[in-house]
Amino acid sequence: MIAFRLAYMHRNKVRALLALGFVNAQADIIAEQKEAYGVRMSQAMNLHADQMEELSTQYASALEGSATVLQKQGNLDGLLPVSAEIIRFKRTGSVPTKSAAGAPPSVIKLQEIYNSTKAKADTTKGQATGELTHQ
Repeated sequence: MIAFRLAYMHRNKVRALLALGFVNAQADIIAEQKEAYGVRMSQAMNLHADQMEELSTQYASALEGSATVLQKQGNLDGLLPVSAEIIRFKRTGSVPTKSAAGAPPSVIKLQEIYNSTKAKADTTKGQATGELTHQ
């Protein structure tokens, strides 16, 4: 009877140790998945930030180019709103989704390009982060 109890206790200890090992293995897998999630999420966010920085640089550069052309043409009426947009953009770092009344067509076109490109980048970021959160 004692031998049976010892064997039974030993078997339970083995089961407990196996279960503990399984739990530790599961914890390791979960930790690895969390780390991989964090890395991929960080990559998605950094990619979006890089895209937005590049887009902002391109927008500012296009405005400056437009201002230079208008200045060379001596078109003060066209230069003033472009210069105002340059100042506004440098101050706020954003582009309005709706152009101000009286904005020149060149500025409106640049704003439309900026906003559509930003929307695409935001969608891509949303898809990338959505895929990560739904795995």
